[in-house]
Amino acid sequence: MRWPESIAAKPLVARYKQEPADFRVQEILGFDADGEGEHWLLAIEKEGHNTEFVASALARHAGVAPVAVGFAGRKDRHARVVQHFTVHAPRLTADHWRGFSHPGVRILSVARHRRKLPRGAHRGNAFVVRLRQVRGEEPTIAAWLERIAREGFPNYFGAQRFGRDAANLEAAVGRSRRSRRWREFALSAARAALFNEILAQRVAAGTWDRLLAGDLATLDGRRSFFKVLDPTEASIETRRAEGFIHPSGALWGRGPTPASGAPGQLEAAVAAAHPDWAAACEREGLRQERRALRVIPAGLRFTFERSDTLILECVLARGSYMTVLLEAMGATCATEKEE
Repeated sequence: MRWPESIAAKPLVARYKQEPADFRVQEILGFDADGEGEHWLLAIEKEGHNTEFVASALARHAGVAPVAVGFAGRKDRHARVVQHFTVHAPRLTADHWRGFSHPGVRILSVARHRRKLPRGAHRGNAFVVRLRQVRGEEPTIAAWLERIAREGFPNYFGAQRFGRDAANLEAAVGRSRRSRRWREFALSAARAALFNEILAQRVAAGTWDRLLAGDLATLDGRRSFFKVLDPTEASIETRRAEGFIHPSGALWGRGPTPASGAPGQLEAAVAAAHPDWAAACEREGLRQERRALRVIPAGLRFTFERSDTLILECVLARGSYMTVLLEAMGATCATEKEE
């Protein structure tokens, strides 16, 4: 599935994920362990496994049901990732975790915690990505990245959200008898597709990074938002320009979109144009939610390791995809995309 880009010209041609160490991710929680409680908060380094696999391995080692394991977000298996899990196992001691052993999985730290880690609890993710077989001029690449650091890029959901050959999206329009987990993936894909369609139309219209009357502005890195009545108001425009607030798009659910004016009309029209996706979200009782239309990477920088090898570093807010940024640059994945 291809979506329009905010910058048509791509600054390079390159490959990424040729090996897991080329794509490093550090999950940023934004808080420390409580130091007490019935849960264990674990920092895990993994490579070659998806998040559910690691969660199951932790549950088996602790002798608890899989539901006792929490994590903030799913991470790619084709990467070297540090992420966090909680395990509800009040009778275990810290020594018990020293016996955990599994190829490609390593426990970095263990601490007591009061609560199960819910989805979306993390603040963001720090990336260090190595691009290989790079073809492109350094001044062109630098100018492109400087513009992205100022203006951000469209906050599309990545192709991995839709599954291989869009299988998750196809499942959303039927009443699948598969597992609850599969249905969650399918509904997530339907919501993501509707959001991407909304964002694609705003990109095509040149309004993806601007606030319009009737928009719902979301606070950077947070789920809270407010309605914009006058986007020309000086304080509103300043906060938008400085990246403190962003225009948002619908994550579809029951009821009408809370946006009004032109943004609300666009969102309603997209839902009407894709009734199967919208109906799937409504049928399952999902609530209307919001997602920022743009994401501005923090600490964006790059270095050439060699003339054909580029190291790119940045921090993205939770839910934003590094692969979307890389593909907007002109890089392509060397492995199949994973959930």
